[in-house]
Parts: sequence; structure tokens; C-alpha cells
Amino acid sequence: MFTIEKEVAVNQVTADGIAVGTAMLKVTLTYTIERIELEGANGIAFYTVTSGADAEGVRNYIPFTYSGSGDPLPEAEAALKLTVE
Repeated sequence: MFTIEKEVAVNQVTADGIAVGTAMLKVTLTYTIERIELEGANGIAFYTVTSGADAEGVRNYIPFTYSGSGDPLPEAEAALKLTVE
């Protein structure tokens, strides 16, 4: 599991639905690898992204190459960090 802080653009909208601009908002995202499937050197890491009070989060997956020795979790996290940072 690792956490990153990102700035995202948020549309500002009036009560009647008119867009009046954008603002930058800092959010803290937590990435948690839930499951890893391996077939030889080919791996798929299934992960969840959560932010603040969002307990359920968003689920996704990323393919990665496993070295074949030791715990595959650090290798999966390194591949995931490359795509999100």
C-alpha cells in the first residue's frame, strides 16, 4: 500500500448548473494491491484506489513483469507507481 498526493482540476458550477471556471484541489489517494496473479514472469496486480472517506474506492488492474524470485508485491507496487505518479 502506498499513498500519493495529487492536484486535480475541479469544475466550479453555480446552483443553476452554469460552469464558472475550474479550481485546483489537492487530494490524497491510497493505492492498495488486493491480489496478484502470476503465470511465469507475467503478473497482474489487482488494486483499489481510495480517497479520504471513500471506503469502497475504485478497482482496477495493471500488468507487470515478475523477476521470479522473492515476494512479487514490491515489484507490482513499483510498476503501479510508475503509472500513477
